[in-house]
Amino acid sequence: MKLYFSEGACSMASHIALNEAGVKYTPVPMSFEKGDANTPQFLGLNPLGSVPVLELDNGKVLTEGVAIMEYVANQNPQANLVPKNDTFEYYEFKKWMNFISTELHKGFSPLFGLQYMTKNTDAQQEIREFVVNNLNERFEILDHVFSKNNYLCGSQYTVADGYLFTIMSWSQWVKVDYSKFKYLAAYLARVGERPAVLNTIKLEESLCN
Repeated sequence: MKLYFSEGACSMASHIALNEAGVKYTPVPMSFEKGDANTPQFLGLNPLGSVPVLELDNGKVLTEGVAIMEYVANQNPQANLVPKNDTFEYYEFKKWMNFISTELHKGFSPLFGLQYMTKNTDAQQEIREFVVNNLNERFEILDHVFSKNNYLCGSQYTVADGYLFTIMSWSQWVKVDYSKFKYLAAYLARVGERPAVLNTIKLEESLCN
């Protein structure tokens, strides 16, 4: 299978999942600056022109990170990257995948496009403050969770943790400080030390630079 990704983008979560699962794949780096996502070949895989895209050996294509991560996790059940189906823990996992996708992934997005929303710097600052305040409310929820649990689903690392780590890594690019949330910060440092996470970051850097 092939994973189409862009360095540090949300696709890194799917990339981490592949490395955590230990399944064979070919990484395909995409440069939006060079127009890789606008080619007829890539738009044939994903008309939205976005990553991640997982192309299977049989030609089938899967898009949307939350779907890709769970699919990848199920390729190696022994890795325990997703709780067992039809258990309460599984639905709790789904809750967190949705929370990250809707409350954080989309929550961070406006900070990358302030200059496109308005040229008024005062308005940009007002929007930024509103977005950051909303994010801080979500960080507080997560901080409470990690004051009790090592991972989102208790003691079990899942692909949701790789997803959360990826989205939170954007904080450095948009200057969002979460250091006052000590349990969240400690959790992110812990996930960031996982071999699969470190290897993914290193691999993306080497392929994209």
